[in-house]
Amino acid sequence: MIKRRVTHRKELGLIFSIAMGISFLAGSAAGQSEIQMEIRSGESFRIPILLEPIQGDESSISPEMMQDLEHTLINDLLFTDLFRVLIGTRETSWSDPNAADEEEGLPPQPQAIVSTFLEIKEGNLILNGKLEDYATAREIFASRYRVEKKMERWAAHNLSDDITRYLTGEPGVGQTRIAFVGKRGEDSDLMLIDWDGQRISPVTELSSIIVSSTWSPDGRKIAFTTYHTGAPSLAGVDLEDSSLFFISQESGLNSSPAWSPRGDRIAFTLSRDGNAEIYTARPNGSDKRRVTHSPKIDTAPVWSPSGRQLAFTSDRSGRPQIYTMDGDGANLQRITFWGSWNDSPDWAPNGDRIVFAGYIDGSFDLFIIRPDGSGLRRLTQHPGDCENPRWAPDSRHVVYSRREGQDRRLWILDVESLRERSLTPSGLTAYNPAWSPLMKATSRGARWNP
Repeated sequence: MIKRRVTHRKELGLIFSIAMGISFLAGSAAGQSEIQMEIRSGESFRIPILLEPIQGDESSISPEMMQDLEHTLINDLLFTDLFRVLIGTRETSWSDPNAADEEEGLPPQPQAIVSTFLEIKEGNLILNGKLEDYATAREIFASRYRVEKKMERWAAHNLSDDITRYLTGEPGVGQTRIAFVGKRGEDSDLMLIDWDGQRISPVTELSSIIVSSTWSPDGRKIAFTTYHTGAPSLAGVDLEDSSLFFISQESGLNSSPAWSPRGDRIAFTLSRDGNAEIYTARPNGSDKRRVTHSPKIDTAPVWSPSGRQLAFTSDRSGRPQIYTMDGDGANLQRITFWGSWNDSPDWAPNGDRIVFAGYIDGSFDLFIIRPDGSGLRRLTQHPGDCENPRWAPDSRHVVYSRREGQDRRLWILDVESLRERSLTPSGLTAYNPAWSPLMKATSRGARWNP
C-alpha cells in the first residue's frame, strides 16, 4: 500500500469542473434542442435457476465458509439481473426468498439447476460446480475451481461467471473490482471494492486530492490524477507491488487519464499550451502527442474498444457536449445536441453505446447514445446528481456516483432493466469510479492477474 502524508489542501472538486468553470452551469437548461429522447421503463425476463445447498466435508470446512460462499454465489447471480435464483433441491421443493414485487406468487419451474461440493486438498480449497438442464438433467458444464482457503469468494465469482456465460452467452462480471475515490473527512484516497459491495480496501494513503482513475487493460495498474505534490499530476500504481509511478507532471492540468485497449497509450488532458487539450502518451509518459487543437476546453477522453477512436467532452460549441474523433484527432463529430451540459462519456466494451452524464431539470442524470449520435435514451431520474458513469466489461451494467443531500455513494445500474443497487456504504463518500477488466484472483488474495 502506498503511504505519503502531505499538508492538507481544500478539495478543489473534479478536474473537469475546474477546467470548465462550473459556475456557468447554474443558469438553466434553457435553449435545449428539440431532440427526440427515449425514456423506457425497466423490464426484463430473468431465467429461473435452482441453486441447491452447497455440500462439503464438514470435518475440514466450517459452516461459516460454506455460508459465505453460498451467499456470494447467490448475490452474483442476482446482481447480474439475468437470473431468478430459487433455493431448494430437485427432490423436494424450492422457494424464491429474493423475489421482486412483480414476481410474487408461486415460483416458476427452474430452467437450470446448480449443484456444488466443497473440499480441501493439499491445503487448497476446491469448489466443484455443475450446471444441468432442469427438465432433462443433461449436464451443461462441470468445473473445478482451486483457490487458497481464504479465497472462497473468488471461487464463487468464477463459478457464477461460468454460469452466466453458458446460459446467456454473455460475460459475467463476478471477477471484477471497482476502483473509486473514497473520502472520510477532508482527505481522499484511491480505493477498491468488489462488484458485489464486499472487500473495500485502500490502494493509496496519500491523504490528498484524487479525482479520476483508469485501469490498464491487463488489470495490473491504475492511473489517476493526484494533488499530493501540490499540483495536479498523472500518477499510477502497480497493484502487484504497490509501487507508485508518474506519467505526467507538466505545469497546469494533468488530468482525466484513459488507458487504451491495447495498453500502449494513455489519453489525458494537459493545459501546458494555455488551455485544456487532449494528448496521448506511452504509459511511462514519453512520446506525448497533442490530439486536439481548439481555443476551447477539451477534456475527459475515453477510447473506443477498437482503440481507433476517442470520445471526449468539449465546450467548443459554447456548452459542454460529447464529441468523437479518431485517435489522431481526425474525423471530429459532435454526437450530443440535447441539453446544456453533457459530460463524462464512457464507451461500452462492445462498442455500440456511449454512456454520459447530462444536465436536466436542475441536476445531472445518466444517458446512453450510439456513437453516431442516434438512439439517445435516459437511464436515471433522480433528484440528486448522477455522475461519472463507467461501463462494466459486460456492456450491460454501469457504475456511477449519486449525490443526495450530503450523501455521495456509488450505485450500479442495469441499463436494460433499469434496476439499481447501492454499492458503497453510507458514511463513506465515494465518487469517480472505474470498473476493472475481467480478471482472476492471485494466490495472494489482495491482487489480481489476468
